[in-house]
Amino acid sequence: DSGSVILLNRESKKLEVAASRGLDAEMLEPDTLNRTDGIAKWVIETGRMLSLGPNLVHTQFQSPGMERGITHALVVPLRSHEQTLGAITVNKMRSEEGFTEVQTEALLMIGNAAAVALDVLRLYQEQIEGERIASIGMTVMGIGHYIKNLNTVLQVGRKLIDDGLRKGNLESVGAAWDTMRRSTDKLTNLAMDLLDYAKPREPIRQNVEIHQLLKNIAHEFEPAAAHHEIQIELS
Repeated sequence: DSGSVILLNRESKKLEVAASRGLDAEMLEPDTLNRTDGIAKWVIETGRMLSLGPNLVHTQFQSPGMERGITHALVVPLRSHEQTLGAITVNKMRSEEGFTEVQTEALLMIGNAAAVALDVLRLYQEQIEGERIASIGMTVMGIGHYIKNLNTVLQVGRKLIDDGLRKGNLESVGAAWDTMRRSTDKLTNLAMDLLDYAKPREPIRQNVEIHQLLKNIAHEFEPAAAHHEIQIELS
C-alpha cells in the first residue's frame, strides 16, 4: 500500500528519500529518517532485513508509520560488495495478513538487483568525473603550451624591434611589430574564450582555405625561425 527507497548519502552520511509512494510528508523528513531509533537507519547500519507487524514487535524502534495505519512493514537493505547503499521499505495498511515468504524473497531479490544497479551507476559517475578532471588537465596543459608559444613570439619580436631601432631598420621594426600585434590579439582572444568557456555555444562551421591557414601559421613562426637562421617556405 505504501513504500519508499531510501539511500545513504556517502558524503553527509545522512539518509535521503529517493522515491516514495503513499507516505505522509512527516515520514519523509530528514529528522524522521535519521533518528537513532529509526527502522530504516537500523537496517542500513546493520545490513539486515527487518519485518515488523502485530505479532513481531521491536520495542527499540519508533516509527510514526505505526500511528498512521501501517500494520506490517518490510524493510530490506540495498547491499553491494559488502556495502549497504540504502534500503527499500514496503508497508501494508490496515491488513491482518503479513508478508509471505515468497513476497519477502521477491523484495530481497529486487533489493539486490537495485543495489547492483546503483553501484554500477556510482562507478560510471566516478569514471565520468575522472575523465572530466583528466580532460581539464589536458586542456590546461594545452593552454600553457599555447601561451608559452605566444610568449616566445613576443620575446623574439621584442628583440627584433630592439635590433631594428638600434640599426635604424624601420622595415624590420614594422614587420616585428605586426607579428607582436597578432600575438597580443591572440592572447586577448584566449582570455575572452576562457571567460566564455562555461557558456553553452553552438559551433560556427565555415569553409577554410587550407593554404592560407598554413601561410598564417608559417608567418607566426617566421621571427622565431629567422632568429635561429631557419627559413620556412611554402609552395
